[in-house]
Amino acid sequence: MKETIASLLKLQELDLALEDFRRAASDLPPRRSALQDDLRLLIAAFEDSKKSLSDAQIKRRTLEQEAEAKEESARKHTAELNAVKSNDAYKALLVEIEEAKKQKVVVEDGILEVMELQEKLQKDLKARERTLAADKAAIEKKIAEEDEMEKRLVSDLESKNAEREAFFQTLPEDVRRPYEAVRRGRTSFSALAEVKGMACLGCRTKIPPDVVNQVMKGKEIIVCESCSRLLYILPAASETDALPPSA
Repeated sequence: MKETIASLLKLQELDLALEDFRRAASDLPPRRSALQDDLRLLIAAFEDSKKSLSDAQIKRRTLEQEAEAKEESARKHTAELNAVKSNDAYKALLVEIEEAKKQKVVVEDGILEVMELQEKLQKDLKARERTLAADKAAIEKKIAEEDEMEKRLVSDLESKNAEREAFFQTLPEDVRRPYEAVRRGRTSFSALAEVKGMACLGCRTKIPPDVVNQVMKGKEIIVCESCSRLLYILPAASETDALPPSA
């Protein structure tokens, strides 16, 4: 039975290692997705910066054209002053000239604001241009490292799984069956539990003395009545936990 327990402990070690590989592999897609999001956001921010500068340039040209139109309107009405023949018409032209000049001042103030914005946007874009390539390369490197890690994990998982199955097939059916029954549907569950201090270390439940003696005798596989784990006592702990035979 000692050999049986040793074999089951080795099988459990292989299964838990497999679960560690699976858990590590399952962590990779979210990390890769987060990195890809970072890359998209980085590029999007750069493109947004370019678009904002382009929009500001378009707005400035539009305002400059509008200011020129106001200037042209004032010049046109000024030229018309000598042609009018009534005071009312003359006064009306003066009003239109003054209004055109006022509107031109408002538009020119808008141009100054856009010019200040352009300067700020140009500095921002240049700053992004200086760091974009390095930041992009750093994220792409991390993504490549995640891809390489995934390849290694898949390879290790396949290798460990093959090792586990090969070892599993060497065990007798009456040994495999109770082990598989305990672990069924619980891949990260430890099927075996050490008995120490008169308790199952799997669930911390106290075990009756006669059950401890049965585990020590090792004539059959004993199951914890509380957690269903397969019980064992390590050779080094046998003397400590030994009990006299029940009367």
